[in-house]
Amino acid sequence: MTAGIQSWTVPVTGTYRIEAWGAEGGTQSQYGPGGKGAHVRGDVALAQGEVLRILVGQMGKTGMYYDVGGGGGSFVVKTMGNVPLIVAGGGGAPGNCGVADMTAQNGKGVDGANGNGGTSGNDGTWCGCGGDGSAGGGFNTDGGGNGGKSFMNGGKGADTERPGQCIDSGLGGFGGGGNGGNGGPGGGGYQGGDAGGSGAGGIAYGTGGKSFTSGANKLQEDGVRAGHGQVKITLL
Repeated sequence: MTAGIQSWTVPVTGTYRIEAWGAEGGTQSQYGPGGKGAHVRGDVALAQGEVLRILVGQMGKTGMYYDVGGGGGSFVVKTMGNVPLIVAGGGGAPGNCGVADMTAQNGKGVDGANGNGGTSGNDGTWCGCGGDGSAGGGFNTDGGGNGGKSFMNGGKGADTERPGQCIDSGLGGFGGGGNGGNGGPGGGGYQGGDAGGSGAGGIAYGTGGKSFTSGANKLQEDGVRAGHGQVKITLL
């Protein structure tokens, strides 16, 4: 294991079912729970001796007001060539400036359009002393606003203090989770979730990360995993 990312060597040549669940976003004391992680599955042909890197997403921090974190995505990646096989998006979380939206906050089973991190929040005037949230990291690039790190950059959850923050910011879950201010954090994933802004009456919640699925017999589900993520590999 290297910095939380595990290595697994394929024991025999065959077809493997790879399943992954993203982690849940943290619960915010006023506006409720974060989005749940996505679940994705695919059957992939692997050769004996190939090495996979596995990152299991961790739940974002639960806390009062500003200090919540987005859920981390779960990643299964072929080491040779850094080829993603399965990625499950983590959940976003509420901010402190407006109502939550569980549908938007849930991790998305659908494939992301790209492997980029999400965008940081930037709307309106502050409704309090906390700033915008930070976005979830993607496969290739980090989340905006000093958000979660991409898988390629180690997958660390965001921990940078938000601008204008009056108390500690949240900690994003391992797997690229963003962290919150008045705007909620985005979830990690193949494509990171966007963060909420701190403007009164604006979109304050962070959105869930999007997934990536390869192989046959694909399954893609939004928002099913509570708590930490999971990865399961089965020889068929």
